[in-house]
Amino acid sequence: MNPFAKRRKKLSQLIGDGLVIISNRLRDTQDRNTESKKYDNNFFYLTGLTKPNSLLVLDTNTHHATFFGSEKQPQEEIWLGEQLNPQDIKAQHGFDKAYCINELDSQLLSILTQQRTVFWPIGSDPILDKKLAHYKIQHHNLLDTLSAMRLIKDKVEIQHLKTAGKISALAHQHAIKTIRPEQYEYQIESELLYQFMQQGTRLTAYESIIASGKNACTLHYSENSAQLKSGELLLIDAGCKWQGYTSDITRTVPVNGRFNSIQKIVYEIVLEAQLAAIRTIRPHVNCQEIERAALNILVQGMVDLKLLNGSIEGIIENKTYQQFYMHGIGHWLGLDVHDVGEKMSQPDLKLLPNMCLAVEPGLYIRPNPDIPTALHHIGIRIEDDILVTQTGCEVYTASDVPKSVQSIEDMMRGTT
Repeated sequence: MNPFAKRRKKLSQLIGDGLVIISNRLRDTQDRNTESKKYDNNFFYLTGLTKPNSLLVLDTNTHHATFFGSEKQPQEEIWLGEQLNPQDIKAQHGFDKAYCINELDSQLLSILTQQRTVFWPIGSDPILDKKLAHYKIQHHNLLDTLSAMRLIKDKVEIQHLKTAGKISALAHQHAIKTIRPEQYEYQIESELLYQFMQQGTRLTAYESIIASGKNACTLHYSENSAQLKSGELLLIDAGCKWQGYTSDITRTVPVNGRFNSIQKIVYEIVLEAQLAAIRTIRPHVNCQEIERAALNILVQGMVDLKLLNGSIEGIIENKTYQQFYMHGIGHWLGLDVHDVGEKMSQPDLKLLPNMCLAVEPGLYIRPNPDIPTALHHIGIRIEDDILVTQTGCEVYTASDVPKSVQSIEDMMRGTT
């Protein structure tokens, strides 16, 4: 059984009696505008397909899967390349039946007279919502069940995630070695993209952040146009996609290859916070414990740097640290870079084996009259991708792109 059929079977067992209907960007069949390459991740998760104007009907009692898709149009192949008929897709992907999408309305009429309980991702595809609104059915939103399923990765997903992580880590390593003062941020971005493609993928998981100097204090900076200056830091937050699965790595390095004394102090605070958070990761740990492990280190660092005054407990309780660390400790990874599932900030959410997450503490110090000038515009984030194992965790992006002060400096000098 292929991994997509296994997922459909598991979904059927979770739901019980009913029908699952899920689509990938249904459209008005008269609309022949150029197709976007974006696709629905939930549809891909259950089918392995990105073909637009497609739909899956799954009978949860029999695990019987029916595919609906566009017929092959020879004229369109001139513009869009080779296409497959629904019957070709049926044979290749193990569906039980296949129909042209133009037959959907007539087939739904037949299908839904026999089955009144329907699960679909309500709100994900307005055209599907509109079609199903015509029927007197018991409807249930499929999104929560699919999100819970996607949170626990199967073996195929884990392998794809690790491959994406490997490619991204090696690309970071390569890009860091090319950094020189007077270059531009976009030149470093081009090195990353080049390496992604050299290793077999054209797709990025998100818009790359290549942020030098003060730009690193803007969390979602994406201009990537400033010139690198000696004495500043460069934050690189970038990842690729592999077979639909994402990676997310951040490293912060000195443009001239050497951390100055204050940069080194701040950097090691963030690094120790990340390592402390990672040490807590194992099955059945509450996600808030991961956050608290990092916060204890970060807040103590803020006090030591005289950015904040007060007790660690008081600063954390009052959240005054948020002027220098304003995001959470991490997020899930999967088909989306911020993958589906309950947010890690949920108080009762516990880790389970085969969850994948990114851990990314940071410090962002904007100018303020009360802050020493040497600390102004220091923005540091360190991020790795992690698999929860049966007994602990595996940081599967760490070995290929170093993050200690010494190893970064050695790599930038070309001694490693």
